[in-house]
Amino acid sequence: MKFSIIIPSYNVEKYIGDCLGSLLNQDYPHNDYEIIIVDDSSTDGTVEAVRSVFDLYMSGNKQIILPRVNLLKHEHNKRQGGEPVIRHLKLQPENM
Repeated sequence: MKFSIIIPSYNVEKYIGDCLGSLLNQDYPHNDYEIIIVDDSSTDGTVEAVRSVFDLYMSGNKQIILPRVNLLKHEHNKRQGGEPVIRHLKLQPENM
């Protein structure tokens, strides 16, 4: 894997499908990147929308190779001082 795409989300049900669709329709090799969606306890169906996008892609073509996808969902909204929680996460490369 060469890189990760991190998508912070909070109540983006209307937009997350277009975002993920754009990423999945790239001609960049899907095994070279991963998608990490960090949901900050959305109340509008964002998580369900993410799941339905991947269900749709998988049902349409059983031989499609999707990138690795991780959905991290906070049970409680973690906004800190008005900033999205994603800005406070510290991610370490797997190789270190």
